[in-house]
Amino acid sequence: MEWIYKAVCSEGKEALDNWRQPHEIALDAMYSDSRIPASTLWEYLDDNRTANFDKKILRKFLLEEQGHICCYCGQRIDMNTTVIEHLLDKGTDRRLTYDYSNLLASCNGGKMKIHQVKVAETLTDIASLYACHPADLEELHESIPEKTHIKKLKRKADIKNLREGDRLFIQFGDKATRHCDAAKGKEELRLLPTTSFRIENKFSYDLAKGEILAKNEGAKINIKVLGLNQNNLLKQRRVEASEQQEQQLLQLFNELKAMGQLAKFKLLLKKLWLSTFEKNAEGEKKTFPFLRRFIIDNY
Repeated sequence: MEWIYKAVCSEGKEALDNWRQPHEIALDAMYSDSRIPASTLWEYLDDNRTANFDKKILRKFLLEEQGHICCYCGQRIDMNTTVIEHLLDKGTDRRLTYDYSNLLASCNGGKMKIHQVKVAETLTDIASLYACHPADLEELHESIPEKTHIKKLKRKADIKNLREGDRLFIQFGDKATRHCDAAKGKEELRLLPTTSFRIENKFSYDLAKGEILAKNEGAKINIKVLGLNQNNLLKQRRVEASEQQEQQLLQLFNELKAMGQLAKFKLLLKKLWLSTFEKNAEGEKKTFPFLRRFIIDNY
């Protein structure tokens, strides 16, 4: 996990506040009515979206703020692979439902993937895209007769031009393999990425296994609640660590060859690597920044 700075004034916060302002009376009434489920309260934005603001626009702001990486596991996310995460459960404190400081962009945690079938695309083709067996895909074709269903699917997956009769494949991840938002549910974290400055220092890593290790009890609980050591994440981190170490060795060789001074190398390497934590021209950060920082500090 990496610390996420939530600015007091930001474009995303301003957009959410501007949308919320004319709805304050209605929202206050819903906050106070315990009979209204938290999920219904969150759907209020769907029913009252405007041309200037909806959940898709909100996700875009959150993605840009985080450099297109998941707030928990650090993997790359985009508009089709992210969900809006309530850091503190909206069912526990309903008034945080539309509080920008409580909203983050998380990966879908392996919970569900929706794929719109293209012309001449086979089941095998689709399965290969998601590294799964064809039998793991559930097909929904003649099952989208209602316009309301289409409306909800468009919101959920940003699927364009979805019409009645179109075919979709939905892959549901096993509950035991879920992580991040999909694993967290209503459980609480001990360490919050928005309030725990340099939260990455609370974790260590086994680079050979790709495993995240806890330095204290709070970090241990976070790892468990978020499923941060699920197999697919371990594999991604092993690959990332391997690539980073290879780059480090190459840079070490080049610097030693050019300068012949081992003492100066590590300082130069740190300066080079630290520059890669910034967003690129597309507004994206490199994935797993906390893992790269750990390698910098320990190798």
